[in-house]
Amino acid sequence: MEEFIGNYLNRLNTKNYNQIELTFGNKLFENTFDVKISKDLFSKLKKYFIQIDDSTVQQLENKIYYVSNKELHINNSYQQRVYKTHLYDYLFVDKNPTMPFDMKITFSERKMISIENFPTCMNYESILFKKITSVNVKNKFYVNFNEIINEKNETTLYSLTILIKRKTSLLSTLQMMLNQICSIIKLNS
Repeated sequence: MEEFIGNYLNRLNTKNYNQIELTFGNKLFENTFDVKISKDLFSKLKKYFIQIDDSTVQQLENKIYYVSNKELHINNSYQQRVYKTHLYDYLFVDKNPTMPFDMKITFSERKMISIENFPTCMNYESILFKKITSVNVKNKFYVNFNEIINEKNETTLYSLTILIKRKTSLLSTLQMMLNQICSIIKLNS
């Protein structure tokens, strides 16, 4: 784990990215990443992170329409927000004895834009219903537990992301969280 922190996460201190997202899953091909984790592991990790002291939990539910790096989010009260994401860089970290799954680290900028900038289409690139349990860990980063529901075939995909929104002295805290995730996964195996 220390090697991972040394090799990859030190980039957090040297670059001024607006948003850094760590996604856990399996790298399938050079630029293809599967974000699915099991429902059982999802539930165990969610239970652990919700119970952390000095953390807050927020529940979000949105129907999301995707087109050309833009997302239209419509929540339960029909409030609409449009976001545009600019991807700066990404890297994959392969699983190893201390990290039992692959990780994708995305460096990007996400901005809210006017709804007039979201195109009206007959067919969007993707339409999903997403339930998010977002755990703000000690005001340093967010651990997001995503339930992505495909309404056409009624399947649910479970994923886990860590979202870092601003620079903090978070390397030791993030290392502790990654160690906890690895420990819970090993107990689940």
